[in-house]
Amino acid sequence: MSGRDLSDVLVLIPCCKSKDGDGRAPAVQSAPWESDFPANAGALLEEGQKLVVKEYPKRFCLESPLQPAMVWYTGIMYETLGFRDALDAAFQRGLHCLIVSAGYGLLRPDDPIHKYNLKMSETLTIWRDRLPQVLADYIRSNGVRRVFATMSSDYCKAIVGVEALAHGADLLWYVPCLRSGKGHCPQRQVPEAVGHAVIDLIRSDFNPDECWKIAPTKNVAAPASPPTRVKGKDAASSRPVLTEAERAPGRAPRKPRASKGLDGPRRDIEEVWQRIQAHEGDDKEFSQKGGKRFRYSVTVSYLRPSTTNQNLPKRHFEEALSFLPLEGPGQINHLRGPSFIYGVLMDDRIRRRDW
Repeated sequence: MSGRDLSDVLVLIPCCKSKDGDGRAPAVQSAPWESDFPANAGALLEEGQKLVVKEYPKRFCLESPLQPAMVWYTGIMYETLGFRDALDAAFQRGLHCLIVSAGYGLLRPDDPIHKYNLKMSETLTIWRDRLPQVLADYIRSNGVRRVFATMSSDYCKAIVGVEALAHGADLLWYVPCLRSGKGHCPQRQVPEAVGHAVIDLIRSDFNPDECWKIAPTKNVAAPASPPTRVKGKDAASSRPVLTEAERAPGRAPRKPRASKGLDGPRRDIEEVWQRIQAHEGDDKEFSQKGGKRFRYSVTVSYLRPSTTNQNLPKRHFEEALSFLPLEGPGQINHLRGPSFIYGVLMDDRIRRRDW
């Protein structure tokens, strides 16, 4: 699978008005809700959802089937040529994606929902006091380092202030300006611009040296609080994924980082990852702390245990090296799938008496 590991990148997209329920299911299966959202964030989000239903009970079609959000959403942005394909490819490399929803607040692409009919302008008073904190908690708990908010200004208003709460994460806003005049239709122009911006960001590999060139329109508006401004011109949607050498001509590729523990340097993640790859699909299973057994498949950027659909980023294994030897998964609860990471790293086939 080509391209860099995207497990530290989050892209925010809006929901849409059209919900025909015949969209393509996303090529991702999220971790259990409590794994992605801390308890306090989940409670805050649920509180907002109950308030929305209480205030607009007739706007939710509870008789409709529960389907993944991206199956329901069939608006212009979601049907932009290449939009779903680009996201599916990025999901396979660990990309985080959250949908800012007028009805549900925040959704993962495969979260099951009912059909509803609401605008963010109607529920903004409920969400603007909750979503910044919920989103910040998600960013921290999932190790996100860069966030790309690709939405109209109405949806941006619902998350204004998150940059002050999500310490350590860079936030870029891609907000299309409305163009007035004959031939310009905002209802089509804005979602098309957002759709193409998402495609271009993915095809640029979210490369910091390239992202500044990408904007859904030539002018980018800022939401209520001053975000990082996006400069530059429109980017062609056909730009290929860049290699590290192409991103920085003449610069040697960076050497893999060695993780450090309290007692000095640990094994380099590349060496540990080679060991992990060597034992993919072994007849002898690995074991979690509680005794539950599993095998795994592995790529260049993530590991997937056989008993769950979670993709565990390589970067999280690298971070776990600084805690070795582990007494239990509780030491690395801030990482995704701590019990699986523990089971792999503390297995004798991987340890080899090195920790």
